[in-house]
Amino acid sequence: RSKLIRSYLARNVLAELSDDRRQFLLRTCTLGALTGTLCDQLLGITGSGKILDELEQQQLFTSSDDDGQTFRYHEVLRTHLELALVEEHGANGAREWFAKSAVLLESVGELRAAVRAYARAEDWGAVARLIQAQSAATAGAELLLPPGLLLQDPWLALADARRRLRSGDLASAVEAFHRAEALLDEPEFLQQCKQERLAALAWLPSGLPGPSRRSPAVGGSRAATGRPSAAQMAAHRGATPGTASAPWAIIVREATRFGPGRLPALPLSGDSGERLAIAVSALIGGEFRWAGPVLAGVLADPQSTAVHRAVTELALLVSEVVSGRGTDLTDRIGQLGLEAELAGLPWVARLARGLHETLLVATGTAPWRIGACADLLAQCDAERDLWGAALLQLASAVAGELAGDLHTETKFVDAAARFAALEAPALELWAAALLSRHQVAVGGHHALAYAQQVMVQAEFMQLRGPAAIALSALGNGAGSSPPQERARGLAASCGLGLWTIDEVDTGQTPEVVLDSDGGSRAPSLPIPTLQVELHLFGGFRMSVNGCPVAVDTLRPRARVLLRMLALHVNRDVHREQIIDALWPGTAVLIATRRLQVAVSSVRQLLEQTGLTGVFGLVRRGESYRLALPADSTIDLRVFEGEMRRAQEAATYGGVAAGIAARESGLAQYTGDLLPEDGAAEYVVDERERIRMVAAVTATALAQDCRELGLIRQAQSAARRSVQLDPFQDIPWILLTELYESSGDLSAAECVRREHAKVLASLESDAFSP
Repeated sequence: RSKLIRSYLARNVLAELSDDRRQFLLRTCTLGALTGTLCDQLLGITGSGKILDELEQQQLFTSSDDDGQTFRYHEVLRTHLELALVEEHGANGAREWFAKSAVLLESVGELRAAVRAYARAEDWGAVARLIQAQSAATAGAELLLPPGLLLQDPWLALADARRRLRSGDLASAVEAFHRAEALLDEPEFLQQCKQERLAALAWLPSGLPGPSRRSPAVGGSRAATGRPSAAQMAAHRGATPGTASAPWAIIVREATRFGPGRLPALPLSGDSGERLAIAVSALIGGEFRWAGPVLAGVLADPQSTAVHRAVTELALLVSEVVSGRGTDLTDRIGQLGLEAELAGLPWVARLARGLHETLLVATGTAPWRIGACADLLAQCDAERDLWGAALLQLASAVAGELAGDLHTETKFVDAAARFAALEAPALELWAAALLSRHQVAVGGHHALAYAQQVMVQAEFMQLRGPAAIALSALGNGAGSSPPQERARGLAASCGLGLWTIDEVDTGQTPEVVLDSDGGSRAPSLPIPTLQVELHLFGGFRMSVNGCPVAVDTLRPRARVLLRMLALHVNRDVHREQIIDALWPGTAVLIATRRLQVAVSSVRQLLEQTGLTGVFGLVRRGESYRLALPADSTIDLRVFEGEMRRAQEAATYGGVAAGIAARESGLAQYTGDLLPEDGAAEYVVDERERIRMVAAVTATALAQDCRELGLIRQAQSAARRSVQLDPFQDIPWILLTELYESSGDLSAAECVRREHAKVLASLESDAFSP
């Protein structure tokens, strides 16, 4: 797969052929197993057998093992031809040629070649059908698509990555894209893989593993969310429509993180993908009335791709369900599920089936369908479709509430937790708003305060839908008509259905807060916006609205608990994990009581700073989490976000952009991670990993600075790298070369001696008993 070999083929072999002969090679490479008859049928011509004979006689990388009956192109030529096919006909055109070839190959019994062609066409239903039939007949299915083939064939590896992406398994899709990149060093192929990988990566929370990250680290700041850079957004605009790298997917992901109000303005005259992104982002904000016509326009656009149409139809149906508009919704949703399955979009099909079941539950049809919703949710979890699971849980909670399900509150809480883990605070607020309405209806403790917090956060993120629901909950709970009237007006302008804001009839009396004169009231003081800063490097520090949190007033174990939760901020930590870290070897009952005392003291301290309700130390089942607002500043997350931005800048923005991102990230690294915890197991691995990342980043910064002639900055960065990790050879050598290039030979010699001492200490350690 060398570029030199492919360059030779392009210049010295294919360039010497006539255009007709070149097009013959280009299009018939999709067959794999070539005969004159198959080529004639594929191209709609005659005389293909003679052309194949001539290619073999001219030794143009064409061979036959059965005396001219069947021919094959050499793998080197075939790889080059497949790349050229995509370049000339586009991804969709190439898939059409492979699909046509697959049908012909299957008709003549060339099943292995047919399976490969179907896979290249990304028709995984046909692949499964052939493998199942072969397995039932001979128990030799592995002969059709050997497991190693996906590890060797770059195009099949790319198709497999896209299959995983369409199934909703983002983590394995990112890894598969990464593997595909390693199989072919063609620049355009690499660029295509990188674009689609980075787009899929943007939808993953920063705590999930990917090819270049291993630690649990849910981002709490804007810089740490993995937001694509402006250069990357520009690159995505030139991507293949309908793939994961299309700009609409990135824009919608941004809306889940920051709400639609912070997105760049996009014209409604753009392509179908951009209009889809605008409409879905508006739905996330609750603007159902405005988004409906835009979605209908995308659906009517003949230029819309299959992916665009499926997502648009799903969004339009959700809009009509929420707003109370539309007819024959259950039939339309069921039809969408079938069409998405046939189109090879399992994640859309699962969501459509789940929406179909929840709609039937909500309308009072077959209560057993609540179990069917649970089965679909379990299927999403099994397929590692995290987004599908979160959305289905929210839909199931809404349907269960309308049907009187006893587990409604648990489902809302779980949906909110799933969105929080996905770093999607905009969607988390939808779940929180609906939960606040339910809690007010059943008389939950502190329900009004919780609804007030949700409303403040929704208004801050410009999410008018959740704000209207939370405002309606306040009006219902306090018996106050102004909030309810305002909620109805807001819901009407958004296009929300009245069921969204009306009080849920649970048969219980809502909790009401009374004034001293017996009158009911809503919380009178709005909860202020909380600006939280959390520092984990060089010692633990925390402040809220600029005021330091008095961590030293806590007992030692409570302080460790707070630091442990801060390391996993906005992420659940199970009780057993905490007990093992803080009280190892202690009896369970004793350790549990100690944990409860520590939790209580930490929670009280945080409540004094204003971190109450949905924020602060929150318990979720058997787990605890330090829940902070989405716009909190956390130095560890900023550091990791800048590292990702530097990687993107190096790919799309050039050396100067990479230098800026690396300098910004290293500025956050002011010391070891939580040094006060010493060699505690819960932090030591993460501390070492982050330190190594900082050292490698400093080395890369030094190399970039040297490339631009910034010698002093390069020397400083290289020196910092060897201070962070003295056991790297590259920064030592780089630092020596930098001093020599600047004429400081004595400093270069000192660096050599320091490096020699480090090497000697390594050798001494290696031979010590």
